[in-house]
Amino acid sequence: MMKKTTMWQLLLIFIMFSFSSCIHDETTSASETSFLTKEYTSKSLWKEDEKYIKNVKKVFETYADPVYFKNKHGEVAWNYALTTGEESFLEVPVIKNGKIHFTLVVKREGDRIYFKTDPNEKSKSFFEILMFKNRKELSGTLKENPKDAQAKSACITITKTVTWTDTITGEVLQIDHFTETRCSPVGPYLDCTDLSVNSSCGSGNGGDSGGGGGGGSGNGYPYPDTQDQTPCEKTKNRLLLPGVQPKIDELKAQSVLGGEKGVKFKLDGTPSPTITGKAHSVNFGNTTGYAGGYHNHTPAGIPMFSPGDINQLLSFARAQPTSSNNTGNAYLGMVAPNGMHYVMNFNGAYEDALKDFSQENIDNFTKLYRDTERELTDFEINGNTYINPDGKINNLGVEILFFQTLKNMGLNGKIILQRIDVNNTIQNIEVTTNNQLVTTSCS
Repeated sequence: MMKKTTMWQLLLIFIMFSFSSCIHDETTSASETSFLTKEYTSKSLWKEDEKYIKNVKKVFETYADPVYFKNKHGEVAWNYALTTGEESFLEVPVIKNGKIHFTLVVKREGDRIYFKTDPNEKSKSFFEILMFKNRKELSGTLKENPKDAQAKSACITITKTVTWTDTITGEVLQIDHFTETRCSPVGPYLDCTDLSVNSSCGSGNGGDSGGGGGGGSGNGYPYPDTQDQTPCEKTKNRLLLPGVQPKIDELKAQSVLGGEKGVKFKLDGTPSPTITGKAHSVNFGNTTGYAGGYHNHTPAGIPMFSPGDINQLLSFARAQPTSSNNTGNAYLGMVAPNGMHYVMNFNGAYEDALKDFSQENIDNFTKLYRDTERELTDFEINGNTYINPDGKINNLGVEILFFQTLKNMGLNGKIILQRIDVNNTIQNIEVTTNNQLVTTSCS
C-alpha cells in the first residue's frame, strides 16, 4: 500500500511538472501574433458584449499609434477581452515579451470612454489561465455576481469562478476563484501621450461630444456608437443615467400641482437647475451644451407635446455639434398626471431643424392643436374612442393629436414619438399613411 501511494505521488508530481512546463513553454514561446488578429474573434469561454468590445477597439485604433503603443506598453489582446454590464466596463490583457504586462480597463460614462491601467496581480493571473491553459484538454465556465449591494454605489464586486473540467470524462480538474471589488476610478488613467506621441487627445477625430473637451486622461475619448443607437437604446440608456430619473420624478410630482417646470440635460445626463415656467409653458432658454430636456404638463393642460414644445425640440437639435452630425441626440420629454409620459426624439437632418416658426405661426398651430383635441374628445363625434371614463383625452387621443400637429407644422417623419409606461417599458409610436397608429414595444 505504501509503495502504491509513493508511486502515485511521484506520478502526480510528474504530471504537475509536465503541465507546468507546458504552460511555461506556451507562455514564453507562443507568438504574440497568435493572440492578436486584425478582426476581433472572441477567445472567451463565455458570452461577452461583443458590440462594446468592437466599439472600444475602434476607438483605440482611431487614436492610438500601434507601433508606439507596442514599444511603450505591449499589444492589446482584444480577442480575450472580458465585459461586465451593458456597454459599460471592459478588461483586456496587454501582452509584452510573451507575458501579460498589465490589464487595460475601459470604462464608459455617457458618450465617453476612459482607458486605465490595472496592475492587479489577481487580474493578471486570471488572464494567464484564460490565455495559456491548454484549450484542448480544459473547458471553463464563468459566474459573475455584479449585483452586489455595493453595485448601487461607485463600487462593484465581481466574483469569477472558473471550473476546469476534462472534456472527455467530465472530471473536475481545477477550480479558480477571483473576487475583486472595483471602485471608480480603477488604476491610473492612460494619458493621451501613452496612446500616441502625436495624439490629438480625442479632439481631432469626431470632435468634442460634450465630455468636457478633448480626450485622454480624465476627459476620455468619444464613444462611436452614440449615433448608431436605435431610438429604443437611446431612450433606455438615457433613463439609466444617474442624473435623469430623479429629475423626472420631481417633474411628475409637479405635474399634479399646477404650473410647468423644466430641466435640461447634457448628453451624459447632467441636469441643469430646475427652470420655473408659467401656468402652461416653460421656456428652456439657451440650449447650447444640452442634448435635450424634460418638462411637466398639468391637470388642466393637454398631456401631449404642444406646437411650442415641438419648436423647442428643434432648438435642441440645432444646438448639437454639427461637425459630427449628431442632431439625432436631441430629445424632449413630457410628464403629466395619470401616468402620461412621452418622449420625442429628433429624426431629421440639420436642415430640418432650421424651420423658422414665428410666434404668429406657433399661435396658429396651437389653435389647431386645441381645436383637434376638442374634436377628439367630443363624445357625439367619436364616442369614447379617445377619452378615458372621466372624459379626459386618453393615450390614443393624444398620439393622434401629436401626429396631426406634426403634419400641420410640416415635420411629418422628422420626429419619433415614444410612450414610457409606468414600469419604464418603452413603446415606439408610429402612424401609417391611413392615419392608423402602430405601437411597437422595445425589447
